[in-house]
Amino acid sequence: HFDPSTKIHPQGGHGVILRVDPRRRSTIFEYESDSPVTLIPKDETMFRMVDSSLTENERFVEVDFYDTDLDGRRFISCRFNGCDFTEKTMAATVFEGCAFFNCRFNDAQLEQVAFTGCTLSDCGFFMATLAGCKLSGSTFADCSWTHAVVRGGQWPMVTMRQAKLDGLDLSDVRLAEADLSESSLKRVVFDDADLTGATLRGCNLR
Repeated sequence: HFDPSTKIHPQGGHGVILRVDPRRRSTIFEYESDSPVTLIPKDETMFRMVDSSLTENERFVEVDFYDTDLDGRRFISCRFNGCDFTEKTMAATVFEGCAFFNCRFNDAQLEQVAFTGCTLSDCGFFMATLAGCKLSGSTFADCSWTHAVVRGGQWPMVTMRQAKLDGLDLSDVRLAEADLSESSLKRVVFDDADLTGATLRGCNLR
């Protein structure tokens, strides 16, 4: 999270605002620019949010994305550490080859969002809604799915070993060649799901 001492370098842009959201007790940023905006936190760890649809090879640390428009954006080979997507609504956002560590997607609304070839570790999806999302080839480790809602989607070759997926409705989800080995699948609904080649070794289905 950023505080008011954060340095802002608009690089020729305009309308860059840094403000504190009292509801979330965190510093967030808005930007309106035709050129990149660089934010440098106090620890000098630098990242850029480029005012375009594509962001590559950037690192985001403890960033609150609540008021940041991510619809239709594409992130390639980016790292997200301790970031907060709580209650975030995203549509058609694409993450390719990205890594997420200890990020929160609680109560987020994800519509046709793609995580392809990504790694997500210790991330929370409590009460999140995933509608038509694509998780192809991604790995989820120690992630929480309590009360999550899934509405279809493409999850081929996803890896969710030892996951606690109890109570999820995975109807109409394509899980071809997915690895769900040793996961807890109590009360999971697989109506019309594609489990071709999926690994369910050691799963708890009771």
